[in-house]
Amino acid sequence: AVSSSIGSNIFDVTVGLPLPWLLYTMAKGKSFSLGPQGSKGLGFSILLLIGMLAAVIATIMCMRWKMTKSLGAAMLLFYIIYVLQYLLQKLPAKCNADETGVFQAEF
Repeated sequence: AVSSSIGSNIFDVTVGLPLPWLLYTMAKGKSFSLGPQGSKGLGFSILLLIGMLAAVIATIMCMRWKMTKSLGAAMLLFYIIYVLQYLLQKLPAKCNADETGVFQAEF
C-alpha cells in the first residue's frame, strides 16, 4: 500500500501535472497561465511534496522496509503536518484572530 501510494504520487507529479499543460500549449499555441491567484503557493507546495516524499522514503528505510506501528505513527504525523500547513496557507492574509474570530473572517 505504501509503495503504491508513493508510485501514484510520483506518476501524478511527473505525468499528471505537466502533460495537460503541454497538450494545451501545443494545441492553443500560447502559454498556459494559472491567473493572478492560481499559482499562489505552487512553488512551496512542490517543495513540500518533494520534502514529504524524501521523508517518507527515509522513514521507510529506517524501519527496514517493514510496516510497524512506529511507521504508521510517522505516516500519520506526516499527514497531520501536511494538512496543518495546507490550512494555514489558505488562511486569508488579513485574518487577525484578535479582532475577529478565525471562522468569522471573510473569505
